[in-house]
Amino acid sequence: MQFKNFGLISDTEAIKTEECYIKFLKEKKLIQNTISLGNFSLGNMSMGGNLSLKPELNQNSYGKKIATSLGLELRDYLLENYKGYVGGDLELFKMKFKRKCFGRKLTYKKKKGLSYFNKYYDNWIDISKEYNYSGLPGTDPSAPRMSNLFIERGFLGEDLVNESDIIRKYLFGERDFFNGNLLNSSKNLKQILKFENEYLILQYLNDLFGFENQKSNDRNLILDKIYKKNRTKIDSFDTILFIDYILSIEDYRSQAYGIALFDFLKHEVKTIYLSMREFSDLIVENFPSNFNKLKHRDKSDAHDEKKNLFRNEWDKFFEDH
Repeated sequence: MQFKNFGLISDTEAIKTEECYIKFLKEKKLIQNTISLGNFSLGNMSMGGNLSLKPELNQNSYGKKIATSLGLELRDYLLENYKGYVGGDLELFKMKFKRKCFGRKLTYKKKKGLSYFNKYYDNWIDISKEYNYSGLPGTDPSAPRMSNLFIERGFLGEDLVNESDIIRKYLFGERDFFNGNLLNSSKNLKQILKFENEYLILQYLNDLFGFENQKSNDRNLILDKIYKKNRTKIDSFDTILFIDYILSIEDYRSQAYGIALFDFLKHEVKTIYLSMREFSDLIVENFPSNFNKLKHRDKSDAHDEKKNLFRNEWDKFFEDH
């Protein structure tokens, strides 16, 4: 499996100072601007009697950090590198669960299964993340639990942006660094592997007893596989989510819209590094569409209008997510 930014830095002289290193990361768009939300003040009361919270910003509120996309990529690399540590807990759980439930009625098994499901779920999804009064992205108490777990999986990857030493070793392509010593010393890595093991148990219990519909979560897993397969030519998983959203709308499945979507992603927001043929194959193989192959670029005014439409869709999509 290939990872886009592993070994990205080859010339140590070019980044021998911290200033050069930061400059290099900026050029590669691996650093993003941040706003730190500290204290909140009460805003105006709405017609419905609800008070809004307003963040208090000052010059210390603004900063920079490693791009979230790099944290998620690093998570995937760690999971691939330490995959031997994932899956064993599930097999042990299956043996334990079958032994406890041997000879019991289905109602007992399901009740026991739900008890385990809630226990493992509560390990990861807590009240503070579900009820996020600041309005920041978080898990949703009304959303399917398996979907919330998928979101939590992303949070764990995002936490890796704070692992500056691990990120450096990753960007320098130092494979020997990612060994048992790192596993013993990195709390974030331990958490990621623990989550993957318990997520497999939760998935097993949900599949076994059907506690909730898997449809939305299954789609996310499918999209995640599509992204991993094409990760060297697609900037982030968010781009795949956007493509999936756009092509869920039947009006956007024509060849003309397909060409405009390609042009928008490649040349406007610059989140794909695919040729038109590669993009066409990606769409036809994985998403609903009304064309077999994108054949040419349309330079008409109508084409520009479609690109502008996708710009609006893009902005709205990321506001909502």
